[in-house]
Amino acid sequence: MWTTPGTTSNNISAFWDMMPTFAEIAEIKSEKSDGISFLPTLLSKKQKKHTYLYQEFPKKETSKAIRMGKWKGYISNYKKGDSKMELFNLRKDPREQNNIADKNPQVVCNLRERWTKHTLRRLLKDSICNSAF
Repeated sequence: MWTTPGTTSNNISAFWDMMPTFAEIAEIKSEKSDGISFLPTLLSKKQKKHTYLYQEFPKKETSKAIRMGKWKGYISNYKKGDSKMELFNLRKDPREQNNIADKNPQVVCNLRERWTKHTLRRLLKDSICNSAF
């Protein structure tokens, strides 16, 4: 049974969740990725959730963001040496108007730790894959 029209979900997802979702709908196997099918949400079933979402925005200055639950950490211009993280509570501030990093140093530390682990995992995966060629 599909979700009732007009309902909403607090499930967070990203672009990379689309392929696993479409593959599950089509009943075909998709390639391994960080994506999670959100078909269970559409069917009003229990949904597997991301622990966090990580994004890099490859523009001139290059910025990156990490989202865990209600928290979003954001760094702009990191390739130019800017490493100061802005922090937003998306439940209270969905428009990201109030940087509360100074008031929540432990949250910033937790997000940075997750960020570092994610980056190292990607670097190790890429180096293992590239060493085979």
